[in-house]
Amino acid sequence: MRPPTPAGDELRHRTWDVVVVGAGPAGATAAAHLGSAGHRVLLLDRHGFPRDKVCGDGLIADTLGALERLTALPAVRARARTLARTSIYSASRHRIEIDGDFLTLRRRDLDAIVAHRAVEQGAVMATGTVADVQPDAEGVTKSLREPLLQKFPAALLGRLVVIPYYPLSDEMISNIVRLQLGRIADRVVEHHRIPFEYDEAAVKLIVSRCTEVESGGRMIDTILTNTVLPAISREFLTRTMTGLVLTGVRLSAANGDFAYAFEGAPAEAEMLGL
Repeated sequence: MRPPTPAGDELRHRTWDVVVVGAGPAGATAAAHLGSAGHRVLLLDRHGFPRDKVCGDGLIADTLGALERLTALPAVRARARTLARTSIYSASRHRIEIDGDFLTLRRRDLDAIVAHRAVEQGAVMATGTVADVQPDAEGVTKSLREPLLQKFPAALLGRLVVIPYYPLSDEMISNIVRLQLGRIADRVVEHHRIPFEYDEAAVKLIVSRCTEVESGGRMIDTILTNTVLPAISREFLTRTMTGLVLTGVRLSAANGDFAYAFEGAPAEAEMLGL
């Protein structure tokens, strides 16, 4: 049994009330109940179905009750093996026999049955991982309404527009880094008539150092102003004092830090790691 999963392109621009990450029995059960209540639910798992998982495969009374409430118990019973007695062993090797209604079923089958039931109840299942979570702007505005009313009169809030600001994603920060490095390249060309180049390793290093979410893109200026620009300026001054002429600058990264390549004449190209 393979739960139907739409293509990723179909889900890209859809809005969800709930995203359940992990389509095991617990996640799929939650998605099924939410879907039956009318919510727009995305059930996400990193692996495609069917998939195996190491498990004892035993279903006890609590599990059977949950499956019955989900109306998935008949499908489970049709595939499972029924047991009237189970044994529990202690660490000291004592055994206790318990009579009852027990089932055993491979996890690949159990997970597929419950996930299929979630889809039948209205959830949408897809294969993938979560890269970023962004709340809906309208939802954030509504959530802020009640706390704001506790501090400000409704008449004042009626004249205000609440604009939620999201943290910058790594992709956004990378674009800002490239923009700022492009401005440095323009300045170097304008004042020194030589090219300034950088690679993706330098961009990734700067992004990795932007750890303060509250600072947003301002961390980029701090890193460039306090680290990259002083190193380049020192090399320009040193070359000028020794009579050497720079013909190019390249910014990269190595061993977790910035690496600078300065090309000049008559000196050969050299690599300076700071």
